[in-house]
Amino acid sequence: HRHGDTPGAAYAEYWSAYGRYALGSNRQAIAHCRACVALATASGERNLALQAHAILAQVHAASGQASQATRLFDQTIPVIDRLRASGAPVGPGLSYLLACQGQMLGDLGRFDEAEACFERAFEAVPSAGHEVNGSVRCLRACTRLWAGRLDDALADAEEAERVGARVRSLYLYAMGRALAGRAAWCRDASPAAVRSMADATTWLQAHDQQLFVSLNHGWLAEAAAAVGDAVKVRQHAGLALARSREGDLF
Repeated sequence: HRHGDTPGAAYAEYWSAYGRYALGSNRQAIAHCRACVALATASGERNLALQAHAILAQVHAASGQASQATRLFDQTIPVIDRLRASGAPVGPGLSYLLACQGQMLGDLGRFDEAEACFERAFEAVPSAGHEVNGSVRCLRACTRLWAGRLDDALADAEEAERVGARVRSLYLYAMGRALAGRAAWCRDASPAAVRSMADATTWLQAHDQQLFVSLNHGWLAEAAAAVGDAVKVRQHAGLALARSREGDLF
């Protein structure tokens, strides 16, 4: 901004939005996305504006703002599809975008449509070993938990954990572990399942990685309530509510 470099400022806003979203700072991510769109449009950076709209769709979906997210998904996914069909390199972004749409649909209880989105997301994964495969697995595991498909959710979560270990992604490894713990707890309410969720959440908090972590605190509050541990209920319910102020409402 200081040097009057409008395209450079647009890219700076884009990467600020990307980083804020990845760490779970949804409100700040939205502000940076909107700034990026304005600057990219002003400087004729059409592809960058498209990417910013895609991230904005993801942030709105993560914030439970389905109407805004749906409008942006409908605007961006067909364009990226056409670019991919023409042979243009689109990277793993389309796969993750479709998976975020699937999770949003699952949050609305539209599980058949969500599954269709996840199938398309896997078709767009660059390779089976790609890191984005773990991200899609995490989002589908969460959606399948909401649908009550515990065995399928557990399989996805464990695969996400394996991908996280292979690509050295703390977030994928920890969130996969938490999702697997939740699926196991829903089946037998075992202390081991609670420990998996609690350990994974501690790892994420220690590194300030809080994307979707309201889920973890909600699950831990429920597990604590089941055994009458009022101290931990208050602790995790309070942390879940604190995350809601960042726009993390799941």
